[in-house]
Amino acid sequence: MAAVRDVSQLKNALRSHQNAPNLDLLKAAEEMAAERRKLRQLQEADYLEFLADLIATLILESSASNSDNHLASPKADVDVSENGQPIVDKPNSPSRNNPAFVGRQQQVIDEQIKQLMGPRAVQAQQDWGNRVITEDQKRLYVEFIQAHLQNPPEERRRIFEEHQDLLSPELVQFLKSEAVRHRQIGKNHVADWLEMQAELATAMVLANTPLKNDNLPSPPSEQQNLAYMQVVEDLLACDRDQGFEAVLQKHELRLDSTLVSLMKPIAAELRLQGKSDDSNWMNRMAVHISRMIVPDELNEIWRELARLRRLPNTFERRARLTKQALTLSPRQEDPQSWASLQYSLGHLLVQCQTGDRAENLEEAIAAYELALEVKATSDTPENLAATRNGLADAYVQRIRGNRAENLEQAIRICEQSLTILTQADSPSDWGKTQVSLANAYLDRIRGNRAENIEQAIAAYQQALEVHTETAFPSKWAATQGNLATAYGDRMRGARAENIERAIAANQQALTIYTRTAFPEDWAQTQNSLGIVYSERIRGDRDHNFELAIDAYEQALEIYTRADFPEGWARTQNNLATTYSKVAQGVGGPNFEMAVSAYSQALEIYTPEGYPNECRNAGLRLGALYADNNNWEQASSAYRRSLTAIEILYQSALSRTSQESELKSTHDLYRRAAYAFAKVGDLKTAVEILEQGRARGLSEALQRDRADLEAVREIDPELVDRYQAAANTMRL
Repeated sequence: MAAVRDVSQLKNALRSHQNAPNLDLLKAAEEMAAERRKLRQLQEADYLEFLADLIATLILESSASNSDNHLASPKADVDVSENGQPIVDKPNSPSRNNPAFVGRQQQVIDEQIKQLMGPRAVQAQQDWGNRVITEDQKRLYVEFIQAHLQNPPEERRRIFEEHQDLLSPELVQFLKSEAVRHRQIGKNHVADWLEMQAELATAMVLANTPLKNDNLPSPPSEQQNLAYMQVVEDLLACDRDQGFEAVLQKHELRLDSTLVSLMKPIAAELRLQGKSDDSNWMNRMAVHISRMIVPDELNEIWRELARLRRLPNTFERRARLTKQALTLSPRQEDPQSWASLQYSLGHLLVQCQTGDRAENLEEAIAAYELALEVKATSDTPENLAATRNGLADAYVQRIRGNRAENLEQAIRICEQSLTILTQADSPSDWGKTQVSLANAYLDRIRGNRAENIEQAIAAYQQALEVHTETAFPSKWAATQGNLATAYGDRMRGARAENIERAIAANQQALTIYTRTAFPEDWAQTQNSLGIVYSERIRGDRDHNFELAIDAYEQALEIYTRADFPEGWARTQNNLATTYSKVAQGVGGPNFEMAVSAYSQALEIYTPEGYPNECRNAGLRLGALYADNNNWEQASSAYRRSLTAIEILYQSALSRTSQESELKSTHDLYRRAAYAFAKVGDLKTAVEILEQGRARGLSEALQRDRADLEAVREIDPELVDRYQAAANTMRL
């Protein structure tokens, strides 16, 4: 059947199968489409989605009444409005009561709304108010939805272009009001589908609506209107296969945005008069002219961004394209759209897992700050807070600069947002800001560590007051995951109980973050679960380690090196730490697994790209080799870690921050020097210890003297050789 692309042939093929089409077949087609898209088999995914829509249409047709105006009878999951007009339901649509559906669909909607509308959505829907919708409009809206459902994905763009006149605030209001009515009578799956269509229609309406701008041209005069109407009349009268190009050439000076804005209501009027072909033609010409007056390069960028958004791990390419779009969208022409592009750029750069991580974060901070220059004076509190939250998250992850000060800056930004947001008026954005604030407190360097973690836990719990499982299931799951990390780090309270709370929070998150619906979030939660199982006090120790390793290995099924290099490295690092806890001597299977996993993590955790992670992983790998007297490998691992700490030290601007970075090295200089001494490289050993001394780490110096005395009792000859080399270096 997969080779059949003709709609009528497909319908006949489906009808010929016993018990088909039915809801089980529809579900199977949708699941197969999702699986193919995950595997990047996009043509097959598109075809299966088309097939699912066709099955849905056949289910509707099978229960349709004799009325030509009805898409389906009330017996199917399709209701009619009070005036008898039908409302379309896509059969077997998952309900908002199904958390996996809500998270997946809401993420898609949120992303498209942010990308297409930016800060304009909420205000636009408020401004539109209550519109009077005529019976003719309702009839046309139903026909439009029917055409959308009954055509394959590759045809839907054409359908939207030919029906642009219907993409209006009235359509949005119609969809939203019907969604409310269906939810009131308990038909949540109908309401879900209608609400999603309303959100997408809002995005498309705004995408085609110019922003308010004092620099926009004044309305055309009567003479200009006559000239524009002549263009319309010539287009309607021309040969539609070839003659329209001559018309456009003839009226070249009239091809502008004003003409396009006049063509859309004309198309709407033609449709009301029953002249659908003329209406579709007028809409197609409006789109064609729009593309002529917008730079071709910019159009190509929008198309490519839309394509990449459906693919995994495309943040770097999308960031590059967004930068190109910014060069073609001057700030002075459309400040709000320019600011929205800057916001998108910041978001994409923070998510990038390839390239220069430190530079990406610097560019993200700059982009967010540029966006705030516009948004601070002209945007809604919610959108202003969203941009500030992005900026705060970038500071939390920042590599350059004073680490402690970066985190303080993130806290200040979040607290600033909380002065304009209230839990009652902006619950979702207030909750997001609490999460960003908690993230900063969880990593905070200044202040009391135990108290900082308590502050983080309190902020996460406040976020959960609004990010409930019912209202915001995906945000609820994300916050549960964050709370699990905080409990895993908690210093107050019983350690065993804190770990149990962390396990429980991760397991709560997994009720929403299923592998099918949220593969990346599922993998991240499995990673977090592995950490707390490896540290668990209650239960059988060996069984807990098995649970931890199993969780990491599941995460690695999603976190592949190719698609998620940073997540892959993080999981390899955690897996190595767990194996090292149960390693018993060199050559054992757990020792070898730990060494292999640390080594793989360090392939991604380079000193330049991930200096903090590289320092820590190199130190642990070096310690693992040293504990097994493999000094050659230990010195190599320590050298990598020393390179990373030097980058972190040089990035720290103040003496206080530099001392903080040195304290984070634990006893790296002493361990590294000892390893180099053991392999006979006494010159390097002395240089490493001298470097530690030069950095002003007085605490380490005291430990060095004590360690030398302790070593003298074991190996006095080695100490004498070391001191002789040191004296030579000082001459």
